[in-house]
Amino acid sequence: MLSSRYTIESMARITVLTFVIATVAHLAPFIATEALGPTITFGQSHKFEYIDLSHTLNNNTIHWLTHKDPVITFTKREKVPRNVTGTNSINATSPSYWLQADHLELDLHTGTHLDAPVHFSEGKWSVDQIPLERLMNIPLAVVSVKSQVDKSRSYEASMMDILEHEQKWNMKIPPNALVLFYTGISNSYASGRDAYYATTTNDARQGAIPGVHVDAAQFLVQNRSVVGVGIDSASIDNSIHVLGNPMTHETLCANNVYIIENVNTNLGRLTNYKPGYAYASILPIAIEKVSGVPIRLVATIDHYNSETASTHSTAHGSNIETMSHSKHYRSSGSTIGAILNSER
Repeated sequence: MLSSRYTIESMARITVLTFVIATVAHLAPFIATEALGPTITFGQSHKFEYIDLSHTLNNNTIHWLTHKDPVITFTKREKVPRNVTGTNSINATSPSYWLQADHLELDLHTGTHLDAPVHFSEGKWSVDQIPLERLMNIPLAVVSVKSQVDKSRSYEASMMDILEHEQKWNMKIPPNALVLFYTGISNSYASGRDAYYATTTNDARQGAIPGVHVDAAQFLVQNRSVVGVGIDSASIDNSIHVLGNPMTHETLCANNVYIIENVNTNLGRLTNYKPGYAYASILPIAIEKVSGVPIRLVATIDHYNSETASTHSTAHGSNIETMSHSKHYRSSGSTIGAILNSER
């Protein structure tokens, strides 16, 4: 009887253990998703597209007006005689091998680059201190102000531009997002420095650079909790303010929000996607204590989950509390405080 009872109890334990293992195995994907955040399913129904938003770095890359040209030197490009002594001779397929080595000199705020918060705010993050979760696979929102810039080249993207973008898609910019402003100025990048800055001088104030208004920057920090803000022009502050009163730089950097400048013209392709339906990855070299560095900026689109403007129905009613008041704010000239108060 004792032996039979132990046998029954052992079988019961095995049955329970088997059930637990099967249950955990079944729930594992959900547990991992909850613990690690969103996952990407690689299946036949998903079609991923990667869009490079960076200018290629070379000796002609456009930089800030007073900075030096980048210099890329190929220090070694040659075939080296192979030493085929010993056991390595077995794998020798030719009497020589190719070797290339290179040298780079540049100001770090060159081409498509990241401004770390310490650039305009003492004691804030340098490039190497920015947490990776603020750089990799973050929600991306692209706000187009091209039509405004076409009318006034030094235009500053406003808070109303952001609100109208959200109204267009019937959703707010998600938290922890990167917001990029498409001005269309990147289309002149290939024509050279003078066309890009709209000046033949080294004084940005003599040119015409579109930027982002400080009120829009404050709104993105306080009400949308962004991690980064960028633009496809040479500066996040426009040509009027960048040298004497760079308040947009200051506002973002003071809140440990990084800045991306000189995004390439591919950004225009992303204006037809809802906020957060594309993701961005930013790959800066982790140089210690510096205020900026060239980057490879890449957008990822999952076409299975994305919704473009061409398929978006404008018949949807808005659930964004600030949207019904947008025209009122524009006509009455109300300040940022009035709109911020309306969201509380």
